[in-house]
Amino acid sequence: PLSFASPESESVLDRIRRSADASLCILCIMTTPKITQQIILEEAIEPITSFAAFQLKNNVFPEYDALFAAIAGKKNEGAVDTKKRNKTKPVGREIVHLCSQLMDVVNRLAELVENHRLTFNCVLQIVSLGIQPFFVENMGPLQLR
Repeated sequence: PLSFASPESESVLDRIRRSADASLCILCIMTTPKITQQIILEEAIEPITSFAAFQLKNNVFPEYDALFAAIAGKKNEGAVDTKKRNKTKPVGREIVHLCSQLMDVVNRLAELVENHRLTFNCVLQIVSLGIQPFFVENMGPLQLR
């Protein structure tokens, strides 16, 4: 998970923000109405999907669910009890913004799957990205998308 205490983390956070913005720009172009199939590049979709999955798993989910925080932090505390897992804690402004951007990415990817023909591998990556939030507590907004 991201730690926001050091100046290095600000640089990392800035790169993550720019990557999320770039992903959204590419997806906005690809989901424009009446866009030709030649513009839909699976070489661009796959890294976007990988980026979103990585950020969700390592930065967003640990902030919302204690079980994922234990897994991401490599803590070996055994099973996390349900009271601790369901306890909500304040989530940082940066993570909320990143989560919002990733929700937009997931929405755009879903729109892309609905409106265009993609290869099986590409669709499989997108579907697995959409399934992950259902196994995380306190991720209602992303689960509904």
